[in-house]
Amino acid sequence: SKLIRLGSATRAFVLASFVSEELKTPAVKYLLRRINLLSVNMGEAAALGEISEKAPIEKIIQACIRKISNVNQRMKLCITCGSRGMYGYENGRLEFLPAFKVPVVNSAGAGDAVLSGLIMGLILGFPFSGGKLPTCLRAGRMLSALSVTSPDTINFDIDLKGIRKFQIIHNEHIF
Repeated sequence: SKLIRLGSATRAFVLASFVSEELKTPAVKYLLRRINLLSVNMGEAAALGEISEKAPIEKIIQACIRKISNVNQRMKLCITCGSRGMYGYENGRLEFLPAFKVPVVNSAGAGDAVLSGLIMGLILGFPFSGGKLPTCLRAGRMLSALSVTSPDTINFDIDLKGIRKFQIIHNEHIF
């Protein structure tokens, strides 16, 4: 929480992710006001939206969006749903990206890979979401798909050559 407050105080771009238990604490509402981009998985989105994880995906997404919209309307939101794809929300607009069909060896680290792609997209000046352009969401989705093909939590084989090969195979043009 100190890092989020410091980032907000210095007008830095604040990207955050929380585990489900943290999202149930009273301090989170205060912290959410200071976050520019929040990335969560379905379980965390359900906790934030105060809805059962067993609810349909659409209800979980809407509950989560309602919660963040009441606290911080400027916040960008990324919700990962594993093999069911990912959602991005920004300025009242919801975007869905289906998951790439890849052989999943280990999903540990996939959320961190999404964050890496989001950050990479921000650094490169990509828009957060929208259309077929290179976007932060598409970069996050791609790195996550590459991540799960490795038995390791961090896929050490991800490099520019591998990314370009993946883009050709999946007709995705980000870099």
